[in-house]
Amino acid sequence: MANNSSAFKSLHLGDGIPEYDIPKHGIPKPHLHPAQYRTIQPPINDANFRSLCANSSSKAVLAHIRATSGSGVVPINNHPFIFGIHSLMHNGLISNFEGVVKREIIKLIYDEAYDYIHGTTDSEHFAALFMTYLCPRIPKAPMPLMPNPDLTPEAKDEIPRGWEENHSAEEMKEALLKTIKAIIKIQKKVLGEKALSNFFNIAVTDGKDLVACRFRNHKTLEPTSLYYSTTAGTTLDSRYPGGDDDGRRRHGLELGNKNPKDHAKHVIIASEPSTSKILDNWKKVEKNKVLLARSGGNTVEVIAMNVDDEFNAPNIILTN
Repeated sequence: MANNSSAFKSLHLGDGIPEYDIPKHGIPKPHLHPAQYRTIQPPINDANFRSLCANSSSKAVLAHIRATSGSGVVPINNHPFIFGIHSLMHNGLISNFEGVVKREIIKLIYDEAYDYIHGTTDSEHFAALFMTYLCPRIPKAPMPLMPNPDLTPEAKDEIPRGWEENHSAEEMKEALLKTIKAIIKIQKKVLGEKALSNFFNIAVTDGKDLVACRFRNHKTLEPTSLYYSTTAGTTLDSRYPGGDDDGRRRHGLELGNKNPKDHAKHVIIASEPSTSKILDNWKKVEKNKVLLARSGGNTVEVIAMNVDDEFNAPNIILTN
C-alpha cells in the first residue's frame, strides 16, 4: 500500500511482508496463515529476503514500506499487523494520536486484541480496534477462545476464535467503517474544533478476500493516492514477455516466454502505479471509496464509504 507496495505479500524506513501459504510442518491449521518478513534495512540487499522471494509463492501478499509518523524505527513497528489469519496495513496517520486520543481508543479495544499490540504505532492500534469490531464478543458472554495455532501444543496462549475464521469482504468493509467512525468521534469529543483530518489508506485481508480504502475526513483536501490493476501481473512477472526484459538481458537471463493469456486472474493494489504500460490500465480509487476484491480473481468492486459530513474535520488553514 505505501510506496508501490502491492496488496495481496508481509514486506521503514521499515519493511514488512506477510504471505499466505500452506504450512510445511507443525500444527495443522484450519486456514492458511500469514508468514511474515520484517526488516529496517533495504530489503533489496538482504540475501535472506531475496532467497525467500525466489523460493516461495503465494496467492495473497501484502507489502509495505513504512515512513514513520513519529514512532520508533524498529521491526516490531513495521506493517502489516497480524491477528490470527488477518493482516492489516496502513498508509497515513491518526491525527493527534498521542495522548488523550490514544487513551480513548484503547478503551474501545477488547483485552485480547490489546494484548496483541506489541509496538507503538497508531496503525497497530487501528488494527486492534478493527479486530474488535470484526470479531465482537457475544453479549454478556466471554470471548470464545482457542489455542493459538502459531504456537506449540504446550503453549497456553489463546486467541479469539473469530481471528481464525474467514470473514466476507462486506463484513471487513463494515468493520473498517466502524473503526474509522469511532476514531473520528473520539477526536471530535476530546479535541472539538482543533481536531485535524485523518489519512486512512487501509488494506486488510484474511488471505481469501481483500478490502482497501482511500479515505480522508475533510471536505476539500485529498487523501494519499491509491490505484489498482487487474492486468499488470504479466508486466511484473518476469516469466512473461514485456516485463523487465532489459534487466533480464543485462543479467544474461532468458526472456519470459509464457503466454499472458495463461496468467491467473488477479488484482494488484498500490499507492502509485507500479508499471508504466498503458495496457496495464491502472485505475485510481476515488476519495472516500472502498475497494472489495473477492477470492477467485479480478472481480473488483469499488463503492462509496458513505461517511456523513458530520465526520469531516474543520477546514483549518495553517499559517506561519
